[in-house]
Amino acid sequence: MVGRDLFTDEVLSPAVRTAAIIGAVTAGVGDKPLDVLRAIAKLGDLGVSGKRAETIINVARHSDSGDLTKTTHALERAAERGIDEDVIDDALDRGTRWWDIEEESLLMIEVDPTSANRAVAVIDPDSRRVATVYLESRRDDELEKVLLDGGRKRFHRIDIER
Repeated sequence: MVGRDLFTDEVLSPAVRTAAIIGAVTAGVGDKPLDVLRAIAKLGDLGVSGKRAETIINVARHSDSGDLTKTTHALERAAERGIDEDVIDDALDRGTRWWDIEEESLLMIEVDPTSANRAVAVIDPDSRRVATVYLESRRDDELEKVLLDGGRKRFHRIDIER
């Protein structure tokens, strides 16, 4: 049996189908568990193991400037690149979340449509540390089009409610 998303007609993974059934049985008390399972399944489709995918999603959902340690390297790079610590905190608190499959890092990108360059905090999800920071000139729609050798997308947005 194949389950499909009622809105997008996408084929649902076994984990997402199970969550949908659980949601129906529990009277659909919310979409968060289903969204989390979808995000974990998406990372799984990218070759990320189940436990690691769970860690990545957990850090993406529950981390902000108060939870993550900024490494000395990250603070040095921020100073070199003219990025104020409050801008880094903004990226951590409100930024869009991306998985970089080439670097195996979680990116938290500042949301500022008026800025030509947005601050990016690169997170090691295992240590929950900001490894480095840099400025990104590409918009979200441009990041989604970046390809690696072999045609795979490099950046994958993690769309889950925090």
